[in-house]
Amino acid sequence: MPWLSVGGVNFLGDPATFFMFKGVDIYQPLQKSDAIVAPGFPGILFACYQGMFAVISPAIISGAFTDRLRLFPYQLFIVLWIVLVYCPVGYWNWGGGWMFEIGAWDFAGGIVVHETAGFASLGAVLFLGNRALREGQHAHH
Repeated sequence: MPWLSVGGVNFLGDPATFFMFKGVDIYQPLQKSDAIVAPGFPGILFACYQGMFAVISPAIISGAFTDRLRLFPYQLFIVLWIVLVYCPVGYWNWGGGWMFEIGAWDFAGGIVVHETAGFASLGAVLFLGNRALREGQHAHH
């Protein structure tokens, strides 16, 4: 059951569906509403696989923040970015959302991982401006 649906188009899944791995079995495939989400894969393996993508995406973005932002604001940005950007787009494509319904296939994370991280990096660079170099320090290029 979608958490946010507008005009029959699913935008967000229900965050409580698998909260704290409720209903995620170690040996059985992940099921949602009597339908198997990832046939042939144990639920915990599928969750770890998706978690890997969620962890690697901020690493792609991190280069845009080098010498532009301190650690705490970067960490805050990453938490907000995962919740507000990565999770919805991941649901749109992999969780049965509107992109999945129109037939978009994203096997290697090109849309969910690379496009969202790339646009986040571009936005960060445009918003934060040039790197802050200390006196006497030169750009590496």
